[in-house]
Amino acid sequence: TQNYGFGIIWGLKDVDNCYEFKISDNGYYMYGNYTNGSWNSTIDWTLSSYITTDNSTNRLKISKEGSMVSFYVNDYYLNTATASSFFGGKFGFVVGPTEKIEIDNLTVTKLASQNKTNYTTQTANSNNYFQDDFSSNSNNWYQVNDNEKYQQVEYGNYVMENKTSVTALASTIEFPSSVSSTGEIGRAHV
Repeated sequence: TQNYGFGIIWGLKDVDNCYEFKISDNGYYMYGNYTNGSWNSTIDWTLSSYITTDNSTNRLKISKEGSMVSFYVNDYYLNTATASSFFGGKFGFVVGPTEKIEIDNLTVTKLASQNKTNYTTQTANSNNYFQDDFSSNSNNWYQVNDNEKYQQVEYGNYVMENKTSVTALASTIEFPSSVSSTGEIGRAHV
């Protein structure tokens, strides 16, 4: 089976204009964007021993500071790339064909400081622009159950299952209007 990956999507205007940071169940990560429907890989699939495999929990973090964006998994720094302006104001999750993920927390915060080898962050405080623990669907995440996809907020998780073998599946909501160019774009347990 091919592993297409899953992760955080942001700066989304539409499916043809967005950024993606994904990991795979076999220990790889990548970063890139779609611009007018064309894929641009900034960081190709790269193996990392920090990614837990075989349906284990991983904690993803994206940190944007000025013109740079850094990527973390399970509290470990992975890589940094040049950041560009957002295409639009949506963020959320992406899951590849035949993949299923469960997200138990999503936080968007203003950064106080960074440490690229191991980071500490403050949660549930005034630095949070957005917080969702998925105890309810108060943020109106898309919910559906049909032959192609299953997306539900249930039991403290947002569950996304892509039942197709052809295309990726995304679920997004609008960025809080107060999000600036410096901050954590997203931190999620998947």
